[in-house]
Amino acid sequence: MGSTLTVDNIQGATASSKVAIPGHVIRMEQAVKTDTQTSQTSFTFLDISGLTLTLTPTAATSKFFINFLVRGSSNYFTTYVKLLRGIGGTFTELGANADGSDNRLRIASAITTDQTPSNNHGIMHHNNFQLLDAPNTTSAVTYKLQMAGRGGGSNLMYVNRTVPDRNQGEYDYRSVSYLQVMEIGG
Repeated sequence: MGSTLTVDNIQGATASSKVAIPGHVIRMEQAVKTDTQTSQTSFTFLDISGLTLTLTPTAATSKFFINFLVRGSSNYFTTYVKLLRGIGGTFTELGANADGSDNRLRIASAITTDQTPSNNHGIMHHNNFQLLDAPNTTSAVTYKLQMAGRGGGSNLMYVNRTVPDRNQGEYDYRSVSYLQVMEIGG
């Protein structure tokens, strides 16, 4: 026969608000973007408004599991999404190959489709990504997403909408995007 533990409160021995349970979810935060946004031109990365979360770790050993889905489209082949972590106002790109020994773009998520179907038929990209991050700090940590369309003068990325964005029910649609961060006990 199994045992049952029934309690009203669990309190830490050294700090009444903290109980360490390594590997367990301490909390989860989510930011949801329901409006649309358009990138700047010339391959300039821009913060995706509404997809930023700031959490203060319970302990320096805490890890953060980051999950995002950014739905978007591009009038020139590719949509790009960067994941950044900020501590004390300094941001570091996460989830990208840090080699940097050549001119290749380092990015968390990029999706490419043929330009003609994207522009004519309302194809939407689903940029998604997951990462376990260990910032090793008790200072506030900010996670944010940035977007860009492919390089060039008028090559844009759109969030939560298709390129043609026609007001009809067959091809084009509007969607939502999100950023989720879970603190995991260390």
